[in-house]
Amino acid sequence: MFIGKLKVKDRRYFAIGGFRIPYEVHTEVWEGYKRYYVRLFFFEFCYRKEKYVPPEKRPEDMYRYYADSPITSFLAEGKITYELKRIHCEQRAYKQLGYFPDLDDPKTLNEKIIWLALNYRNPDIAVAADKAKAKEWAGSRVGYDHVVPMIGAYENAMDIDFESLPKRFVAKLNGGWGAEKVMIVKDKSKLDTDRIRAIFSSWLYPWNIYYYRNMCVTDEKLEKPLIVIEEFIGDEEKGLDDYKFYCSRGEIKFALIVSGRGGDGESRVFVDENGEILPFARKGKGSSDSVELPAEFEKMKEISRKLSSSFPFVRVDLYDVDGHIYVGEMTFTPGMFLRFEPGEWDLKLGEMVDISEEIASLGDGK
Repeated sequence: MFIGKLKVKDRRYFAIGGFRIPYEVHTEVWEGYKRYYVRLFFFEFCYRKEKYVPPEKRPEDMYRYYADSPITSFLAEGKITYELKRIHCEQRAYKQLGYFPDLDDPKTLNEKIIWLALNYRNPDIAVAADKAKAKEWAGSRVGYDHVVPMIGAYENAMDIDFESLPKRFVAKLNGGWGAEKVMIVKDKSKLDTDRIRAIFSSWLYPWNIYYYRNMCVTDEKLEKPLIVIEEFIGDEEKGLDDYKFYCSRGEIKFALIVSGRGGDGESRVFVDENGEILPFARKGKGSSDSVELPAEFEKMKEISRKLSSSFPFVRVDLYDVDGHIYVGEMTFTPGMFLRFEPGEWDLKLGEMVDISEEIASLGDGK
């Protein structure tokens, strides 16, 4: 049975001796096969044939997950109900985790992170997650000497006086995550300041602070996007090693140590509270079978305990610069939707984090 052309004719050319010779290609489906044709002048050739199964008969194609863009979430905010947010999380979790999450009785770590994102509310989160406001928040709790000095926070790119900035500095969006909306400047004299202002200006769209681009799941939106400029700390060539402590109510459950970031020798390894290597990784991330703990590991744990004491789950990121500890950032839905390998560690880590108090509170209508 002839179904029809799947693709409109595509005109192309090839050259021989300086002459361009036109030809066309197209595809057709009939008698259970997809056929690929090329047409040259008055001749048409089938150069490839493969079996064809209609989409509705492909089991693997019955499920589709459609990611939202930040601007979609921005425009739809206020219209998205809790039920829609939950559906979105269920669909994305199934796509990325490989199992359908039980958000009525969460047991795995990912299920508990998603449940907290949907249901847990704490006004301190919007402050602690804001890379501008968090400096005062963290400094008042662990000491201002552990906060990377901020040069300024700007809501307009034209307000930045590049001449007054030091040779080296770091610029970032106050609501950015991962490596997005971050610029490390090692020599400002080499900057095209107009181009840099244009980049900074693009960061200030309000939807850029919609964490995880996930249909407004977390309601603790930052007040407004800001360009944060900090002092440059650490070694110019080596970069900073990153120590990420996963905590629950002031207790460290496990940690991730990232060293050699940005180079060929990047190492990522999970460890327990005592620095012993744990045998798992996150999907798509390399792992290492060795780790070198910093001399100030105990000090890092002390800082992490203080900063995480009032939250059921949070990741505290720290840097060690010549033995001095700096607070990097705090993340309240760390690695959300990112699979653990081997998969059984999702449940093992979930058993370490108790959110029964939060679940009971929601059930009581508090």
